[in-house]
Amino acid sequence: MLVRSASMIAAIALVASPVLAQTSAEGTSSTPTPTAKPGKPPKPRKICRSEPTTTSRVRASICKTAEEWERDAAGSEHMAGVLGR
Repeated sequence: MLVRSASMIAAIALVASPVLAQTSAEGTSSTPTPTAKPGKPPKPRKICRSEPTTTSRVRASICKTAEEWERDAAGSEHMAGVLGR
């Protein structure tokens, strides 16, 4: 009888604990938690382009930020000028 009463009390406590935790957490938090950290800048958007590969007939999809695409284009133009001399 004592074991049965102890198991019933444990079962009731197990079922009631999430409900009690949820109501106590709602009562203590007066301000909502932000989803993004205020000091962290957002990630730059990636731009994907499909480019041919030399080893396969399947085109490769290459994703970079706009800044990376501009930097690569400027580097390619520079190398074309150097090799063209």
